[in-house]
Amino acid sequence: MSEQALQTQLEKMLQLHEELLALSQQKTEAVKKGDMENLQQILKQEQKLILELDRAEKERQAASQTIVPLVENPALEDCLPYLSHEQQDRLSNLKERLKAVIAQIEIQNNLNYELIQQSLQFIHVSLNLFRPKEESINYGPPKGHKPKVTVPAGMFQTKA
Repeated sequence: MSEQALQTQLEKMLQLHEELLALSQQKTEAVKKGDMENLQQILKQEQKLILELDRAEKERQAASQTIVPLVENPALEDCLPYLSHEQQDRLSNLKERLKAVIAQIEIQNNLNYELIQQSLQFIHVSLNLFRPKEESINYGPPKGHKPKVTVPAGMFQTKA
């Protein structure tokens, strides 16, 4: 029974990660278009999926713990020797598919990060074009003019 629970949790995690990948792709389009309202909705959906993933991971750990009770926080690799060959193949296949989707999510998120960084750079350049240059508030002669150098008169007048 715990073998089936483990497989069910991995399938659920794969589905949630695929949904997260789709949201990451939608996020890319929203960033490209500058659609902030849509981007905010996507981020809210993303947060919900992350919470669901956290719950699914905890359930996966509980299912793994029932298969391998002597190992603290067992990974899938720890469980495989205790499963049938058919079940090992199914779970290994799920694991590989999950790793592939996570790698795609990472690539998509890096792309989103770069797009946002470029947008921020553009905003900073645009703001700098509109800002007037600050003039010096210090006391002194204007730029480009040399101060007049005066020789201080001595204490004694020599022509007296």
